[in-house]
Amino acid sequence: YHGSNCDTHCPTSEPNYHVIDNTCYYFETALKTYDDAKQNCNTKFPQGKLSEPKSLSSNKKLHQVALSIKDYRYWWIGITDKRSEGNWVYDSNGASVTFSIPWYSGEPNGGSSENCLQYWSTSKNRIGQLGDIGCSSVAWPSICEQSV
Repeated sequence: YHGSNCDTHCPTSEPNYHVIDNTCYYFETALKTYDDAKQNCNTKFPQGKLSEPKSLSSNKKLHQVALSIKDYRYWWIGITDKRSEGNWVYDSNGASVTFSIPWYSGEPNGGSSENCLQYWSTSKNRIGQLGDIGCSSVAWPSICEQSV
């Protein structure tokens, strides 16, 4: 159980569900485009969405767990600059990202063609670093969270 009153169930007996910082997450290892990943998150939770890390600490924890589940280099999360180039916001509500984005070396580099963020690199010293990429050009695993 998790949530502010510990009254929300997280099926952690299933291997891709984890509670991190009092939030339930699902680590989807099937490869999907950004929009397909967003839709898929709605099937994992009643009010599911792509993960929206609120701090550097939770950002790193999410990436560490992702890498322990499946050794993929990239993972979709719910941060984009689709609405205004260079203004990175949480996809679910348009609020500005609340921490200084830890960019992977050379990122962001995509301009108006790369509007979605994802975790980059399996290197231990790059845990939690982010890069921008086109939202529909490729399919990657994703991290879902249960909205509360």
